[in-house]
Amino acid sequence: MLPYDSHFAISSTALFNLDSDTHNLQLPRLEAPTVHYHTPVTPSKMFTLQAQPSSGLLVRYPYISASYNDKTTSDVTLCFGDNEKLHAHKVLLQGASGVFNRAFNSLLPVATKTEYKILEHPSAVVYAMVKYIYGSPLEAPPGMVAVEDQIDYLFNIFAIANEYEIPSLGEAATQRIFQIIKSCYIDASSHRLVPCDQVLQGRKQFGSIVAKTAHLYMNYEIADKCLMDGVIEACFELTPGFVWLEDNIHLSEIIEALDPFSGRLLRQGVFRMRRNPAVTRPFSQPWFGHV
Repeated sequence: MLPYDSHFAISSTALFNLDSDTHNLQLPRLEAPTVHYHTPVTPSKMFTLQAQPSSGLLVRYPYISASYNDKTTSDVTLCFGDNEKLHAHKVLLQGASGVFNRAFNSLLPVATKTEYKILEHPSAVVYAMVKYIYGSPLEAPPGMVAVEDQIDYLFNIFAIANEYEIPSLGEAATQRIFQIIKSCYIDASSHRLVPCDQVLQGRKQFGSIVAKTAHLYMNYEIADKCLMDGVIEACFELTPGFVWLEDNIHLSEIIEALDPFSGRLLRQGVFRMRRNPAVTRPFSQPWFGHV
């Protein structure tokens, strides 16, 4: 479990989804197919990235959402949470997810079972993932108003998208997080009158997103780099740069908590930029000696 969210976990149980009585078996190693994950985001892409990447599926199959939780045509039941169940279709699940694809095409018992267990993820997140596979846009659960709750929810969405290898769902979560960062950043040059508590709250939320992202990628093996790319881009597309990030969200403290050397290096670099921002060095000039 990640320390900042009791619900946010990256589980290794999804690959085979075996019952406890089979855990001691010597299982054959499955070769994972090549998965083309998100490439580094360019500014133009992140600003234009669609929040509903499943819309292309709806163009070809406009009635696919009607099959969501359809017991009459279902061939697998997803079990999760507190005895909650969803009726699903293997062909749709394996078409969207690398994990489901390997599981249902393997020689393991999970391929023929009519139930599949999804462990260690909040029920709302599982519902969102399955609805997304069936063509629905990524949306926050009804009644979720607090920005902090939305941030945790979207990080949970990214976690399950990474675990089940659904890159487009990870991109959709990243886009929503990017939009939250945009709403948190107050541009001082706009000369808008903004209450101080709103400014401070926005900075806190901005810093929280950066800290969660840094913690995630520095402590876990995350194949999909979409979220990291999106948050880094937001830091430099929406703000004046390192000095602002250090002054407003204490960036070096965030990094130092995870990597002391990098955090202190960043703090020293920002200090020198603030002391003499006009100083530039040609590439031929060595980075030592007098500043």
